[in-house]
Formats: sequence, C-alpha cells, structure tokens
Amino acid sequence: MNTNALTDPDRQFLGCLMRTPTHTARRLLAGMRPGDMADPTAAFTLALALRAVSLDQPPTPVVLLDL
Repeated sequence: MNTNALTDPDRQFLGCLMRTPTHTARRLLAGMRPGDMADPTAAFTLALALRAVSLDQPPTPVVLLDL
C-alpha cells in the first residue's frame, strides 16, 4: 500500500470531496483552482471535480471518470 495516499493532504481533501453531495461540494470548492494542488494528478482531479460541480453533478469517482 502506498502510505503517501494516507498522509497527503491533497489526496485526503479530494477523497473527502468525492463523498460529498453537490451542494456541499460547491461550498467546499468556492474560490479553488486546480493550481491550488501541489501534485499534478491532484490538480487534474480537482479540475474534473470543478467541472462536475459546474454541471450540477456530484464529484463522485464515477462522474469524474465519465468527464
């Protein structure tokens, strides 16, 4: 198991975000940009989550993979 996933704050935030409903995610993402993430993969995932919420969809893993 990769222990970095357990201690990386970017991944922890995204994991939490992917379990929230759309209205809560919208509040969590207010003012955020993909560049706020240090890891390029996390930045890409955040960009997908921002797009999902802008389309009024929950930022679940299935929705992010579909985008």
